[in-house]
Amino acid sequence: MGLDPPIAFAHHGAPAHERPSSAAGFELALRLGASGLAASVWETRDGVPVAAATAAIRRGLRRRALANSTFAELDTEVLSLDALCDIARGAHLSLDVMDVNAFEACADRARASGSGADASVWICHRDWDTLLRWRSSEPDVALVHVAELETLPHGPERHGADLAAAGIDAMALPYRNWSRGLVTLFHRFERLAFGRDAIHERMLDDLLAMGVDAVYSAHPDRMTDAFQRAGKA
Repeated sequence: MGLDPPIAFAHHGAPAHERPSSAAGFELALRLGASGLAASVWETRDGVPVAAATAAIRRGLRRRALANSTFAELDTEVLSLDALCDIARGAHLSLDVMDVNAFEACADRARASGSGADASVWICHRDWDTLLRWRSSEPDVALVHVAELETLPHGPERHGADLAAAGIDAMALPYRNWSRGLVTLFHRFERLAFGRDAIHERMLDDLLAMGVDAVYSAHPDRMTDAFQRAGKA
């Protein structure tokens, strides 16, 4: 069980070089070698799903919530989900659904992308009960539980069994939580292991050595270098 090579997700594009979650940032990430793009998805007041790093945008000296704005009122640099999919051009997409109202739009993109290890669109969420409802309504989309190890109420082994029983495809934990043994545990339950928040080169090298199936980093250039060092490019 596992993805070889792992997916290299550029989190919010290339925010060290371009505006986070901007078209320029996502396009740069792909040019730098990322094999996937990771974005947070919200829904505007008029029902348009958008990719944005935060729930609000700055207008002059004030901030305005995306949920209280129509798409036409947003900064022209705020990407719709359709525009993000166009930029991805066949790369993997990791969609953190921050507004549950945006789930259906994300599921529409995911249905045609395959499921399990064959998926190219991954729908991520933190709330376990919400993920279970989504799995019930959408049996064929790839779902990822995002958490921290200390928040799992019954520990990782029980949670791996719960993921398998519920048909949730992957577990996403921050770098600090992962170990080679923990990756092996989730693979034993035939669940994928996604490593998030990999900032420094050492973190990227460590995650790849552990055998994770995807790495998330806001530094796609460092991530590409790490994949080359690990022979995973």
